[in-house]
Amino acid sequence: MEHFAKDIEGHKTPLPKDAINRPGAYQTALQEIIRDLSKVNTPAADRALFAIAKKGHRYHKLTAATLMSTSHGFFDEEIWFGHTYCLKILRDYLDDTTKTGGTYRITNGYVEYRFKNGSSSSSIPKFLSDPNQRLKQVPAKICDQAAIKLSKLVFGLPRYHPLQKQAKQNLTGLKKAFDRMTNGFRPATDLETEFLQQHIHTTLFLPRMPPLKRPATKEDVKKGLAIFSLEGKRSVAKLHLPAVAKFSGQRVLIVQAEKSGRNTMYGVIGMGIKKKVTRSELSQIKSMKRSFSLFNLFNH
Repeated sequence: MEHFAKDIEGHKTPLPKDAINRPGAYQTALQEIIRDLSKVNTPAADRALFAIAKKGHRYHKLTAATLMSTSHGFFDEEIWFGHTYCLKILRDYLDDTTKTGGTYRITNGYVEYRFKNGSSSSSIPKFLSDPNQRLKQVPAKICDQAAIKLSKLVFGLPRYHPLQKQAKQNLTGLKKAFDRMTNGFRPATDLETEFLQQHIHTTLFLPRMPPLKRPATKEDVKKGLAIFSLEGKRSVAKLHLPAVAKFSGQRVLIVQAEKSGRNTMYGVIGMGIKKKVTRSELSQIKSMKRSFSLFNLFNH
């Protein structure tokens, strides 16, 4: 696999051509390559996948087009989203304001995306539930499709949809939030995925923020290693990280905890949330361990 990954990185492996007796052979072969490289989890495989994410690689155009047309969350299509390489491709598309020819609209209690050859629909997400804060219909752009996927894939990014009245400003905010996560991303563990109430087979990424075991500095925040930095005398709180809690009615991960005087501050990541909060804003704080029971944590 090491040599194979190097060949992929170096553009040395052509894909089979489609034929009458092999329709879709080109895309099927690429899907298998993406799947195998994503599972290996080696530096060589990572380099190969990030090479594919760059414009100019022989696989890039088909990979990018497939990511944009594939629905995140469907088991058979989840292969394309199985590695952080996909985030690089989607981020590049956030700057593409080309119209797709489709439209997003609210109809009969659903969000509908209507395009040339058909339509798809889904339930109205909570952040679009207020009719006063949304539009009835908008033309779809490539950047919209990429932003919707990114906001679902990465916990900590603000939720986005072009039907939001402040969609333009929200897209700018999404870009800035993503670009501030400069330490990269990691897949959520099965326990984290379960805790965050996501389907176990749905890919979910978190900002890469390993516990620092010391108070964070402004430079750590700048590098994406911490959510906040406190002033003055401070220390690391006695809480094994990552931990879990409830914040504003939703489940969040605690990735940073520090004390300043008598006050304890927490850095939390949740659906559309990545921020510093106080102890009084959280409830049911517990360290996340393999042995802990989600049922016991939230049902007593």
